[in-house]
Amino acid sequence: MRLVCAMWKICTQRAVTTHRFPCSPMQWDHTTNAGFSAAPKEKLYVKQDEATDRPTVEAQMADPDSLCHEIQKLIGIRQAHSALQSRGD
Repeated sequence: MRLVCAMWKICTQRAVTTHRFPCSPMQWDHTTNAGFSAAPKEKLYVKQDEATDRPTVEAQMADPDSLCHEIQKLIGIRQAHSALQSRGD
């Protein structure tokens, strides 16, 4: 997943789990501003990936071999086996 970061130099120097600067979330689709807003791009708080091949939820849902579908399979396995479920212990 590509991240478009407002402070790219700082973001690349830190682990993704520890940085405090806004990076683009997963884009929904290929419409204006990736489906998040119809506002002009200069008005957006977080810059979106403008590449034509940007990863999108729409593309992930359409691809049976995507990470999205793999995560859904793993969730299904976890839900099917009581030994893998949390009981809040």
